[in-house]
Amino acid sequence: MAQIQETTRKNKRYTYEFKKRMVELYYEGESAQELAEKYDIPNRRRVQEWVQIVRENGYEALQYGKPKSNNHKDSAVKQSLQKENARLKLENEYLKKLVKLKRG
Repeated sequence: MAQIQETTRKNKRYTYEFKKRMVELYYEGESAQELAEKYDIPNRRRVQEWVQIVRENGYEALQYGKPKSNNHKDSAVKQSLQKENARLKLENEYLKKLVKLKRG
């Protein structure tokens, strides 16, 4: 798994795929602390930040950054829809895994 792009000794840049996988593992039940230790992320808050970004703006925000809008009403509606979409995607993934487990 390509996970980290080193830029300097102090700063690490994580790929979109890596961040997305960390959020998925978090939603599958691993704690932010466990993920930070297991994948050599310096601080558990980084994982929590990624989870929050996905909750508020969807997975795309991990790759492109948080959406910026001048119109706050449109932004609030869009943000609400993105939250719901992210929640539904996670719910769908969860249900697929349950079906897979039941089938054996």
